[in-house]
Amino acid sequence: MEILTTREWATVIWAFILFVYAMVHRQIREAFWNVVKIFFGKKLRILWGIIFLYVLGITLIFYQLPFWDNAFIKDIIVWFVFSGFDILHECCFKRGR
Repeated sequence: MEILTTREWATVIWAFILFVYAMVHRQIREAFWNVVKIFFGKKLRILWGIIFLYVLGITLIFYQLPFWDNAFIKDIIVWFVFSGFDILHECCFKRGR
């Protein structure tokens, strides 16, 4: 069984290429580091911890149910990681509206 589909592998490869490109250029690297520091600031770390505990709790509940399949773990991790960008967008960029 494949861990990642071909589309997911392509996304990983392109993300790696973009990351290497960003790390080569000093101005982009500094801006990226600032974004990482903001993303893991004290208040947002608390938010990520709460969301992580919620997702972990729901996952453990569903793990006990008969229709659970361990193949769902990858989807849960991807959802958890990329839902953070949506949460950051909602709390920071729509504030002025």
